[in-house]
Amino acid sequence: MNHGRCNLVNRTFKIEYHGTTYDGVPAVIQETFLGLNDHGIFDAWLHLAGQGWGQGFGGYALDQWDAGLNRRIGTGFGLDWVGEILRTLGVESWEKVKGQEVIALYSEGDSWGGQIKGFAHTLEDRAMIVREFIDFWKERKA
Repeated sequence: MNHGRCNLVNRTFKIEYHGTTYDGVPAVIQETFLGLNDHGIFDAWLHLAGQGWGQGFGGYALDQWDAGLNRRIGTGFGLDWVGEILRTLGVESWEKVKGQEVIALYSEGDSWGGQIKGFAHTLEDRAMIVREFIDFWKERKA
């Protein structure tokens, strides 16, 4: 499988980020989606591929229903979700996300078949952890 700039290795390693240890697996963002899904909800996906595997990351609603307007509207959470992906990858636009190399992060011992908990930059000390991101936004709304 061609992964772009480098030849990914098929290995899992331990990564500690903000006091939590994750299993890290090298991957490339093979495809992206940013738009309305088949239910009309605005969301974003990163489709990660490693050696012999592929898995999606994302699918969270980036908008919400507004009964007064009788339609879905964008949210600060949604805008910041997209921005956090860009900041973590160190790119300026969504168009540059595809092809980026990342480290997919899983709960310890759950890297094969488990849910991706976040992803990390391959060279910089930056990661996007779903639980941390959601908790940050819950605190802002409280």
